[in-house]
Amino acid sequence: MSVVVVAWTRGAEGWAALLRGAEEARLRGARLSVFGDVPEQVLSRLSAEAGDVPVSTETIADGETRDLPSRVIDASYEDDVVLVAVGMRRRSPIGKMLVGDLAQRILLEAHCSVLAVKPPAGA
Repeated sequence: MSVVVVAWTRGAEGWAALLRGAEEARLRGARLSVFGDVPEQVLSRLSAEAGDVPVSTETIADGETRDLPSRVIDASYEDDVVLVAVGMRRRSPIGKMLVGDLAQRILLEAHCSVLAVKPPAGA
């Protein structure tokens, strides 16, 4: 079974990536693998909204030597991973020239397709 990976971060952009990743997994008949320190309440809400999509998590605790982008990039090289979803922050005109470190690393270094997701305006 193919896998859609989501790079979870706290905030509207993380939630947007999570929902879109679940939608992509459903459309592809894939399972969803969420990387990051995902709170239990978020997983409960995701289960309600993701329906029958199988979900697994890989928690990255404080103090671990490999950071979230590194783990997600490593996962993107696995044969069954078909997509990585990552949240993007809205930026000012000057800030648009720069992408956040997490998103930028994943966009540039992932081995599979990457879906950059923005939260709805005003979120």
